[in-house]
Amino acid sequence: MKTFHARSLATAVFCATFLVGCSNESDTQTSAPTPSTPQSSVATTEGLLSYIPSSSPYFFASREVLSEKDALELIERSGYFRYLDEDLATLRDYRDQVNSSEEAMILDIALSIGKELTALKTLEDFHNAGLKPNAHSAIYGLGLVPVLRIELHDESAFETMIQRVLTDANLTPIKKRFEDIQYWSLGGSDEWPVELVLAIHEQQAIFTLLPSTADNDVLATLLGQIKPTDNLANNQVLAQLEQRHSFTPYGAGQVSSARLFSELSQPEHIASQALFNAVEMPALDAGECQQDIDRLIKRFPGLTIGMKEYGPDRFQMNTILETDSALAADLKTFAANVPGLGQADSLASIGLGLNLPVLIQTFQRYALEVQQAPFNCDDLQGINSMWADISDSLNNPMLLMSAPAITGLKLRIDSLFIQNYEPSGTGLLTLASPNAQGLLSMASSFVPQIAALGLSNNGEVKNLSPEMLPPGMPSVSAAMSSDALTVGFGIDTPAVISDALKAPSNSEPLMLYGHLTDHFYSALIPFAEQMSPFGDELSGNELSRYSSLYKNTELWIKADDYGLEIGFAVELK
Repeated sequence: MKTFHARSLATAVFCATFLVGCSNESDTQTSAPTPSTPQSSVATTEGLLSYIPSSSPYFFASREVLSEKDALELIERSGYFRYLDEDLATLRDYRDQVNSSEEAMILDIALSIGKELTALKTLEDFHNAGLKPNAHSAIYGLGLVPVLRIELHDESAFETMIQRVLTDANLTPIKKRFEDIQYWSLGGSDEWPVELVLAIHEQQAIFTLLPSTADNDVLATLLGQIKPTDNLANNQVLAQLEQRHSFTPYGAGQVSSARLFSELSQPEHIASQALFNAVEMPALDAGECQQDIDRLIKRFPGLTIGMKEYGPDRFQMNTILETDSALAADLKTFAANVPGLGQADSLASIGLGLNLPVLIQTFQRYALEVQQAPFNCDDLQGINSMWADISDSLNNPMLLMSAPAITGLKLRIDSLFIQNYEPSGTGLLTLASPNAQGLLSMASSFVPQIAALGLSNNGEVKNLSPEMLPPGMPSVSAAMSSDALTVGFGIDTPAVISDALKAPSNSEPLMLYGHLTDHFYSALIPFAEQMSPFGDELSGNELSRYSSLYKNTELWIKADDYGLEIGFAVELK
């Protein structure tokens, strides 16, 4: 059996999303929906945002969308539909092995949806399926209950596509109607007290969860018949979020720690109340933990997500763990400058920039704070133990001795290949230090050959004698400045090492940065095929796919005024 890898799982989830509101039960009503005709969409930006309450514990929405042309180009260049047949073949293999009837039903739905998606090649194909390649969409919480809204091109065509999928998957939906909205549901039994719902209304597909004990007010709220008075369409919450973090209007959102915990402990929204009633669970009783929880919420007020770039050739998503101002200020002191860190100037690279003495001092201060004011809640005792362990680890003599000597490193891979059946390559290792001479002395105690180079901080490149190297190892050269040491492996041009030593740091200090290019994926293919070091999860075919799709991928961690940011960017071919 082929490996059921993450991409195939994503295929199943993506496909099944279209039909979360369907089941194999018989019709409960005979009424049919009123046929719709293509029309101007009412799911405009303001239309979608008007359903999202300003008090929502979580949301992600966009104020603008790409043009249909750019959206189609992005879909094509991202390769999702291009390789859908391969992913569906893997999914079919997995489907043949499952024993659970519920899992088999979900996979049947996913495969049927996938069959429809493989036919989407042109804008006309999307429209014939009732879809828009650049649809407005929003996901948000009505209390704890999630709602997903997606703009449609044509309700009738979308429903026709849904019916084809159901027939192919041998399923019959439960159709229900609330006022003028038709919807399908799955669940609502003693074993499954929450219904999965799909509704089609006003040129939108609406996906949500409906507690089986919910009354009409809850249903009307979830389906949008009752809109919140204070919503994202009539205030500047989303625009301000974009401005604060330099996000584009193509997508941004947040999770509020305070609002989320409030709904868990003292549910105010009628949807949250209905959910707790349906599952017959009491709301969370904070009790003696309330003060500790408030302490954590104050320190970590939420999570923010947004797109800083979004187009047919490149996109960038940033996730920010928001912290209080004191912790944010401390985090900003951790980053240290490392020559070349943040530059995608090779096959691949990975690097760290950390001011270890400052980091150790700060962590010791926080450990002392927790020791002096420990968390009292039984469920949070792990935090006390964690900080005690961190304090012990930071008192390691080797760490305390080496911390002042190094503030970061960057490993740069220039080439990667198999030579005489052995892995080989060329690249550079740069070590940053406030005292490069001290770093050289420390490094020499572990690698005596470095001392033989006789380096000084004038940047002169020197070569290590081949006699001092193990057989088969590429040439080694090095150069040193007052604040960095660069060692080259298999680099025959001294200027390459000099340039790496003098390379500027990123304009914003980074704690971590890494990148992978299409050439790196290509270089790994012989390793995967001949040496199989990565197993089935990273086969030659998979690497070839990545190489054909992704020109460059980047990942970084840095701190700003609002907390800790994790960034991810992809440049498409």
